[in-house]
Amino acid sequence: MRASPPGNPARRLSDHPLGAGSLVQADLAGRWQALYDFSPEPMLDNQYELFNWFASTHPLSHFRNQLIVAKTTTEARYVLLDNRLTIRSPSGRVQRSHLDAKGIVEALEDTFGLTPQPEWSDLLQAAASRSSRD
Repeated sequence: MRASPPGNPARRLSDHPLGAGSLVQADLAGRWQALYDFSPEPMLDNQYELFNWFASTHPLSHFRNQLIVAKTTTEARYVLLDNRLTIRSPSGRVQRSHLDAKGIVEALEDTFGLTPQPEWSDLLQAAASRSSRD
């Protein structure tokens, strides 16, 4: 196991039961939770195509059922999940805000550099109305 530097609540496990690769976990609210795993074997282009198609089209994909936006800078990691904006600083400080539809639009513009389109209105309103877990 290799731990991250202080203030960066993540670790990589090289020996885990999920396969031959490494598992990356993050300390979220005092519990280690899996983020993703990876292996040194190369993937072929058609494998990426299949996985991307599944993630973007399957009715149960979280990418089809939630608003998800993420950005990492030297100052922080920003994650917008439906109506919850989470900011994690390198020091380990976590700020969480629950946003209404107007707040989501402002976060998309100011934090993520995106320009919401008028046709997104219903989707942003739905994201604002969903309850999210802390």
